[in-house]
Amino acid sequence: MSSKKEREPRVERRLRSAIADRLGMTRRSVTLPRDFQGLARGEHLALIYCDGNKVGDFITTAVGHGVGPDTIAPAINNGTIDAVAEALVEMHREIPAMPIRAVPHILGGDDVQITVPASAAWAFTRHLLKSFSSRVPAEVGKDLAKGRGLPDISMSAGVVFFHRSTPMRDVLDLAEGQLRHAKQHVRGREASVAYLDIPADGQEAPPTRRPYRIDDLDKWSELLDEVASIPPAQRATLLDLVRSNRHTEARARARWAGHTCIDELESMEPAALDIRDQLEIARWWSQ
Repeated sequence: MSSKKEREPRVERRLRSAIADRLGMTRRSVTLPRDFQGLARGEHLALIYCDGNKVGDFITTAVGHGVGPDTIAPAINNGTIDAVAEALVEMHREIPAMPIRAVPHILGGDDVQITVPASAAWAFTRHLLKSFSSRVPAEVGKDLAKGRGLPDISMSAGVVFFHRSTPMRDVLDLAEGQLRHAKQHVRGREASVAYLDIPADGQEAPPTRRPYRIDDLDKWSELLDEVASIPPAQRATLLDLVRSNRHTEARARARWAGHTCIDELESMEPAALDIRDQLEIARWWSQ
């Protein structure tokens, strides 16, 4: 074994610097775990696999607006790292009990593969996809003349919740499949996310589950906070009823218990969220 101190990867160093800047700290005071052992106290984690949508079109337009071709790739890379840092900080602010914990696997260009504690995954993913849409154009276009704006850019994500004993190769393959599903759902036109919960779903998501637009998740977020606050035993009972196609009974029980959030989400326009989807999302949704 070498006695030399292992060098920190440059991208991880850059990520820690970006986090430190947002917290008003020094880079040395920001630490990230090197493996899953230090990532979470519990046994469940989430891999988030992200990729930008229609990035080639964005680059073509940027060049046409006067951005130097040699500067675009580094700018996209910097914007993506900034978006990840911002998402980690916002995740912590949204869930104060959750320290900034993540294991980045790939942060390059518009590609992100990162593992976070399962209970932080929804907050992190929502913030990352929104931040990417603002950070990348700001970084790419910072030297453009005023009025020479860039087109919108978005990112989609595949999220897989898993027990940390699950083979990582399997998790990665499943996350890649969820990412494709998310992109296909919106035809690469806007930020979207698809997910799989291996402990609850196995290797395949229920056929009724669809990917979600990130804008819809934001609209649902306060009501999903309420669904997630339903005691776990009650949520499990309701979910068992729904999975047995006893939807009417499940809704009646929810109303009797005063959980009006379920009816509100199912009747929200223009995008409603089915009771089963609500209860399944709530498993890892932190309020």
